[in-house]
Amino acid sequence: MSSLAEAIRRDPSDKDRPLPRPLLCPICKSAVQELDRTGDATGYACATHGNFKVANTVFAEQRAKDYTREQWEAALHKAKQRKKGPVIQSYDF
Repeated sequence: MSSLAEAIRRDPSDKDRPLPRPLLCPICKSAVQELDRTGDATGYACATHGNFKVANTVFAEQRAKDYTREQWEAALHKAKQRKKGPVIQSYDF
């Protein structure tokens, strides 16, 4: 028996754990580094769009998955205009 099969048999709860995957920029879908979390926001360090955060409430809305790249970029532009941030909020769309 292979060592992988033995490991699975020893700890069956492992099959329910999600596989690690890279964090993707919500705007351009490229792999990015996650910035430190602050409050209700996920931070992204994107080579194309720079450092920004997205409030978790944006992703909680069903329509977030339907936003186009242009809508995301416009929301980021709005967020950059505010003194604090940039943190993309639901009202930026």
